[in-house]
Amino acid sequence: MKLNLNAEPETIEFDPERSAVVVIDMQNFDIAPGGFFDLTGADTNHGRNVIGPIKKVLEGARRLNVPVFYTQNIIPRDPALRPTEESPWYQKSNKRNLEEDPALARGACIDGNWGAEIVDELAPVEGDIVFKKTVYSGFVNTEFDSLLRRRGIKYLFLTGIGTPTCVEATARDAYFHEYWPVLLSDCCGAILPETHEAALFAIKRRYGWVTTSSEFLTKLAPNESES
Repeated sequence: MKLNLNAEPETIEFDPERSAVVVIDMQNFDIAPGGFFDLTGADTNHGRNVIGPIKKVLEGARRLNVPVFYTQNIIPRDPALRPTEESPWYQKSNKRNLEEDPALARGACIDGNWGAEIVDELAPVEGDIVFKKTVYSGFVNTEFDSLLRRRGIKYLFLTGIGTPTCVEATARDAYFHEYWPVLLSDCCGAILPETHEAALFAIKRRYGWVTTSSEFLTKLAPNESES
């Protein structure tokens, strides 16, 4: 049964039985004290501020058996597998030699390190699906598309950080793969508020829809919202 969802730029219908919640890159490296962002003086509030809303969405989704997917953005543990100077990814990344600073290495999202783990407040539970990616989009060189198609999922409710990078890239690729991407605006964040708003505008203009966690949860479980 499809339900009406109030969203921008227009109301859409979604099927809860073909929906999933996606948590994008809510990891220690750019949120937790001692993570890479914290150690290098970058803002972490954009990640901390969305933990509470995302947690409520996960609780509601799990109660109703809506699948939950997590992405983990990782740096390959083997340096030989990382981008070289020939790659634009190398030029746009922090060129610090992480191996020379144990604290930074622990706090970075190197595969297997503490920094790559999902923050404790949003830790996956049994039945959740966690997969790794090495670029912004959750669809590039991952099994995400296959995991969704095997479960008959068409509607993706996206949460996480950063809105103009990994969230937007995943939303765009979801659209290109003919999924219905819906961003929960209060469950996404960016270091600069203006880039958060710009990403929301771009998505609702061309690639998907934007709504709030309260609207999603109300439509998902109307009886709970009335109690």
